[in-house]
This record gives sequence, structure tokens and C-alpha cells, in this order.
Amino acid sequence: MKSKQLIGILAMVLLVFSAAAVYAACTGSVWTTDELGGVQDKNLYATGETVYLNAAGFDADAECTYEVIHVSAPGNPKPVVASGDVVMDGSGAIDAYLIWDTTGAAGGEYKVEVTCGTCKKSDNFRVEENQVPEFGLIAGLAALGVAGAGYLGMRKRR
Repeated sequence: MKSKQLIGILAMVLLVFSAAAVYAACTGSVWTTDELGGVQDKNLYATGETVYLNAAGFDADAECTYEVIHVSAPGNPKPVVASGDVVMDGSGAIDAYLIWDTTGAAGGEYKVEVTCGTCKKSDNFRVEENQVPEFGLIAGLAALGVAGAGYLGMRKRR
């Protein structure tokens, strides 16, 4: 009976250490940023902006892959809009790594997933379709017309 208890205790200890080793193996983190790498969790992009990636806490020189997924697109599976390979530096990090140019992208929610071996980390961000230039052009021309009319009105008074 005692040998069965001892085997049971050893099995539980082994299970705990195995779970701890698996958990400890995936400690990295990823976040979207700007071209300088200085903005942490840049989560809002206009169509036409470029998405960059920072990462830290991975194994040194780890060979990883990334995918940018349009998570708010209809249907399943969700479309992968960009993907590639990236190698972490000697400290297990990357800084301002270009992953996707959003030109022509549909607005909505996106996710970048980085996979290094069995470790997978992700960060969500949003792309807003840029409709400001059309309105900006119309408003600019209207303001120019009003200013021109005001100038002519002032010249006539003299």
C-alpha cells in the first residue's frame, strides 16, 4: 500500500513540475507600435498607416512566425492579411519590426499572432477606413471660397 502512495505522490510531483516547465516556456509578450518602436500598444491605425511590432521576453535568437488576421471579417476561417518570419535578437526581443502596410485594408478588428515553437502570443488592434480626405478637400475648398469672397468684399469698401 505504501508503495502505491509513494508512486502516486511522485506522479503528482512530476505533473506539477511538467506543468510549470510548460508554463515557464511561454513568457514572451508582443505589442503593436509605431515606426520608432516608442509607442506601446498602438491599437488604432488609419487605412494607409504601417503596423510595426515589438516583442520581448522570448528565447534569444528564437526563430518565430507572425500572422496578421482580420478577426472582424465575416465567415470562418478568418483571413490572414499578412504573414512572415522574424528572428528575435540576442535578448529575445524585436523592436519596430514592420509587419503590415494597411493601404487598401478593410476597417475593423485585427490581431497579430507571433508563434515561437510552442509559444503563441498575440495583440489586437483596429484599422479605421480613412474617409477624412474627401471631407477635408471639400471643407478646404469651401473655406478658401469664403476667405476669397471676404477679401474681395473688403477691397470694395476701400
